[in-house]
Amino acid sequence: MYRADRVLANRSGRTRSECFKLLTRHAISIVEETNETPGTNSSSESRIMDEDISQLMFRKLRGPKERIPMNARLFIHEKFEVPSLPPLLTVYHKPKWVLSTMGEDSRGRNNLQHLDFPHANQMHPVGRLDYDTSGLLLFSSSGALTQTLLHPKYEKEKEYMAVVTGLVNQKELQEKLLEGVQLVDVSRSAKREQELEASSSSDAHTEKRTFITRATINQVEHVPTSDVQPYLQDIRANLPSEYNQTDLNLRGYMDVFDAQELSRIKLVVQEGKHRMVRRMLASCGHTVVSLQRVRMGMITLGDLKEGSFRNMTEDEEAWTKSLVVDS
Repeated sequence: MYRADRVLANRSGRTRSECFKLLTRHAISIVEETNETPGTNSSSESRIMDEDISQLMFRKLRGPKERIPMNARLFIHEKFEVPSLPPLLTVYHKPKWVLSTMGEDSRGRNNLQHLDFPHANQMHPVGRLDYDTSGLLLFSSSGALTQTLLHPKYEKEKEYMAVVTGLVNQKELQEKLLEGVQLVDVSRSAKREQELEASSSSDAHTEKRTFITRATINQVEHVPTSDVQPYLQDIRANLPSEYNQTDLNLRGYMDVFDAQELSRIKLVVQEGKHRMVRRMLASCGHTVVSLQRVRMGMITLGDLKEGSFRNMTEDEEAWTKSLVVDS
């Protein structure tokens, strides 16, 4: 049983203060369950579409502090039904060349703001995948769960499939990645600290913040030589129109398409800093050609098609609920 204002906020998308006011004004009613009334566990999809609301047994909630089930059936002014409780997570296969943002992009690039799936307005993306990375992206209805999935201290694994240049020696690369790769911290907080140091120091030079990251390799396979150029040509032909290939070529970013050998690597990390997997593999001598996230914790991408959503399996849902600490 939960406070009514918390239930209403979780399910309606309104702020806690807005819900508090509605409940204080006794604008929220709960449907009392009877033999003729659908149970509180019934989904909205299973109810009769032309249900006669006037036949429901309403009771006005006493106020914000009243305790009710999270899945209680609620109405505003006995006219507008409050959406059912969203799932903790929804699984999405983000295509390549889609930004992991929910607002307009100044360059007109595709993003997540127009995605249409059940409870979309009640959920938010769990972290980000880079514009040029595809794969598993979770949508969450719980801020606490999102924090647990993303924060390094909780050590939730993230598994990626990368195609890289060169023939990877699994033993040598694994040794480097287990020893730890030092990368420059390019996060906003690190940049802000460096700017503050520079402004308060007479010495114009300030050292860049760095961090050590590690990974475990689960699989390595070499791409057949006959498949290398067709693979690279397909990627190059499908670069988005906003990419200035002349400029990229001058800066050396197009050299990857001259590769004669490619390898596929499946690796696991526990952090998700900006372009971290790409940078750590490049620092080991293997530039990433393409990257896909295939797992977070025990939730896998599987055979979910690009641009598609799915609900969690029973096992995934049980694992997810085990991460949620009730507050």
